[in-house]
Amino acid sequence: MRIGNSSMQLPPLTKINKVLIILVVSCFLLHSVVKLTTGAYLSQFLSLSGGFFFSGHVYQIFTYPLMATGIFEVIFDSLIFWFIGSELELMWGSKRYLRYLLVSAICGGFLFLGISSLLGFWSFLSGPAGVCYSLLVAYAILFPDRTLLLYLFPVKAKWFCLILVGILLYQGIFASGGSAAWGHLGTMVSGFGYLIFLSRKALKLPNFKKSMRKKPNLRVVKNDDHDDPKYWH
Repeated sequence: MRIGNSSMQLPPLTKINKVLIILVVSCFLLHSVVKLTTGAYLSQFLSLSGGFFFSGHVYQIFTYPLMATGIFEVIFDSLIFWFIGSELELMWGSKRYLRYLLVSAICGGFLFLGISSLLGFWSFLSGPAGVCYSLLVAYAILFPDRTLLLYLFPVKAKWFCLILVGILLYQGIFASGGSAAWGHLGTMVSGFGYLIFLSRKALKLPNFKKSMRKKPNLRVVKNDDHDDPKYWH
């Protein structure tokens, strides 16, 4: 794809992200059909809410990221899975990429449940937005100076994420029903924490205290034929 004098290469839609997009679109269409035909809201059962979760609907911790309720949410989050997620999956591999998504979604969901308990009311958390935000966090860490579009304005990835965090904090503090914003923030924090854990694990240093207790293996040997220290080994 070429825009003006610059070119933008789009990554191929990878396996995990293709499945995610199909699941998100399918859940959205199913929700829309059930709502139109019966008046029931499928999102009440697939979204995450403490009232349902703690009464036995524990599957919601896995289904809530797939339950989008708006057409624009489906479109924009699917594009993030394609543009951002596919590049990360190509870089990390499918298993590590899927593990990152699961850790972000599950830990973020439990943080949402904890915050909802502290606020004293059970609201619903749904949609892939939180998982997409965690993908943006990983992208900003790996490619901080790449340019993303924020409402058609080009912004570097690192500033894009900081602006996004500020918006979510504002929504969580001042907007009514802001617990969903805290849930998305929890997903971002979970993804960030998981990346920190992986980086420390990859850079694990040897046990210096143990190595210091060992006797040094170096020794000085004097050559009998030469008294000059330059012949010492």
